[in-house]
Amino acid sequence: MRKLAVFSLSAVLRYEYATFQRFAQMSIEKVEGEPFSLAPADGEKNIQQLLLETYRLHKQEQPSAAKLKKIEKQFSKYLKKYFVQEEVSFEVRPGVQNIFNHIEKRKNWKYCILSPYWNKATHQVLESCGVYSKNKFTITANQALTAQEQLEIAMARTKKKNKGLKVFLVNENLNIELNKPFELIQPKGSKSAPNYFIYPKFSELFKAHL
Repeated sequence: MRKLAVFSLSAVLRYEYATFQRFAQMSIEKVEGEPFSLAPADGEKNIQQLLLETYRLHKQEQPSAAKLKKIEKQFSKYLKKYFVQEEVSFEVRPGVQNIFNHIEKRKNWKYCILSPYWNKATHQVLESCGVYSKNKFTITANQALTAQEQLEIAMARTKKKNKGLKVFLVNENLNIELNKPFELIQPKGSKSAPNYFIYPKFSELFKAHL
């Protein structure tokens, strides 16, 4: 049986998604030349989906593909400037790269990073933290509008014909429902620091499944 460990972007990096939402709003305003407020979002949402909902709310129409590209490009500019100005804007989760290394050495294991942001922006933040992501299995907002759809893509690419697939959702905050068995793997968080945790060794994190 193949095993797929699914990491949300926030399970790999520590960041403030409210800042990213602000950049999305600023990017729309820059392209449109007028004030905009984002559609309501309960927590972190796929940015492409958020933009489509925002345009339906304010313009009662869908933005053109060309306009979405302009917003995406502007978003990456704001993100790059933010990283230059704020040294601790993004932080890799301690121990996660060790987990990646162990999975890469195992024949029947794969891992995937699901990102609610566009491809370029996702690689920007990962690589700024030393996670060289261009050779990693990553599904972004360019490929699917929801984490559920992203997961289905990841599973389809991982599963081999006539072989089962076991899915692990690591530090899951993706609002995903699976119609098949899966395991939720939750590293222990810090009581003193919100949104902070350290990954244990691979053998400890997946000890019941080795």
